[in-house]
Amino acid sequence: MKAKHPLSINGMHHVSLRVRDMDKSLAFYREILGFHPKTSFLLDWTSLRDAGNRQRCLHRAC
Repeated sequence: MKAKHPLSINGMHHVSLRVRDMDKSLAFYREILGFHPKTSFLLDWTSLRDAGNRQRCLHRAC
């Protein structure tokens, strides 16, 4: 059996993305990909989760 590298990736907790249009991005993640809003902070950034509890954070680009 091959030894596992000590720095190998075995999963993902969350991904953060900078977006120009928060409304369109939220609609895409909710309506097309089926993500559900978790938190929102003055719409400067929003956290969404999918059915597997994986998180995506959308940050408004400056």
